[in-house]
Amino acid sequence: MDRQESLGDEERAYLQLIEAAEGVTDDRRTAEGVVPGWSTHDVLWHTAYWVGRAADVMQRAAGGPPYPEEPEDGAYYDSENDRAFLVGREMRWEEIVDHLTTSRTRARDTVQRCEARDLEWLCERLSEEREHYREHAAQIRAFVSSRPG
Repeated sequence: MDRQESLGDEERAYLQLIEAAEGVTDDRRTAEGVVPGWSTHDVLWHTAYWVGRAADVMQRAAGGPPYPEEPEDGAYYDSENDRAFLVGREMRWEEIVDHLTTSRTRARDTVQRCEARDLEWLCERLSEEREHYREHAAQIRAFVSSRPG
C-alpha cells in the first residue's frame, strides 16, 4: 500500500469511529457495555490514548532505522490499559476528542512527511491504528443498536 492509499484507508476507518461515537447520545456516553465494564467514553479515550502513543513512536521512527521496538508482553498492555482507563474516567468528552484528533494528526503528518526508507514501517504502524478504529467503531455501533436511546 502506498502513502496515499494508507492515509486514505486510515481516514475512512477514523470516520467510521467518529460516526459511531457520534451515534451515542450524550446521556449514554458513560453507560457501560460497549465492552465489558467500558463505556463509549472509555473506549474512545482508550483509542485516543493508544493513537497518542503510536504518534510518539512513529515520530521517533521517522528518524530512520533502527525503529523503536514495542513491548510484546500482554501484561504490559493490560497494565497500560488499566492505568489509562483511570485517567480517562477523569476526562471530559471534549478533552478526549481533542486528544484523539491531535494525536491522529501527528501520526498522519509523520507519514505524510517521512522519507521513502521509513514509509513501509510507518504505514504498517498506521495500519494498526486503522484496525483499532474499526474494531472499536464496530463495538460502539453494536452497543448503540442493542440499547435504547
